[in-house]
Amino acid sequence: MQTTSTSESVVDWGPLAAELARIPETMRVSIFARDLEGGSTLEHDADRAMTAASTIKTLILVAVARAIDAGSVTLDTPVTVTDTMRIGGSGVLNWLHDGITLPVEDLAWLMIAISDNSASNALIEVAGLDKIQHLAHEIDVPTLHLARPFLGRAPADGQNRNQVTARGLTDLLTAIWNDTAASPERCAWMRKLHGDQQHTDRLARDLSDGVLYAGKTGTLKGVSHDCGVITGPSGTIVISVLVESDATSYDDDAFIGSLGQAVAEMVSNER
Repeated sequence: MQTTSTSESVVDWGPLAAELARIPETMRVSIFARDLEGGSTLEHDADRAMTAASTIKTLILVAVARAIDAGSVTLDTPVTVTDTMRIGGSGVLNWLHDGITLPVEDLAWLMIAISDNSASNALIEVAGLDKIQHLAHEIDVPTLHLARPFLGRAPADGQNRNQVTARGLTDLLTAIWNDTAASPERCAWMRKLHGDQQHTDRLARDLSDGVLYAGKTGTLKGVSHDCGVITGPSGTIVISVLVESDATSYDDDAFIGSLGQAVAEMVSNER
């Protein structure tokens, strides 16, 4: 575990550090957290490359936001969800009628708020896979790699794997919250979508009153991730928690929830 600080930062990482000292042996955990105002950080194995699951959808969203800024698409641009885009796993579009057409704005909400895989594949087509891959280097999060569209399952041996690191995801969310990932208008839009997150059984499961969460989870068999922004009366912490585990998903969720609760304590304390 490692912390960094700046002369401006007075955040006390003690509550989160205490939880990290109790990482179960059944879990391989990567964490990178940043105090948004002061800039200090806490990390644990933050550069370990892990299977992305749905956390990579935030990078897709940034690519879409930049395409809107560039004028190549708009929030109202209609997109037809073709058979090649429609897959199982999380979401609802796979259950709706063939050839359904939705605007970019609705697809983006479905991708982030309920993690719809078919909506995500549609937006990969909108933004362009190659452009999304290039974007990760352009905005200095090269450890986030979208190698392929979503399959609705873990890739088989030999198939390309989408990968992320905790540091890269926290850096990406930091750029969105600091209005540097895209235009301020589009960054505000992306913050709202993450704030509409419907999967709140990890970092957000035990937050106290007055503490807000916005973020993106990712789930596959043996993989439980959550990257989010937790805001309270005394500050904002950006945190990414990536877990590969031999435990049950309930145990993974509860552990990540204990980290969220620790962060909530931090942003509720007087500084």
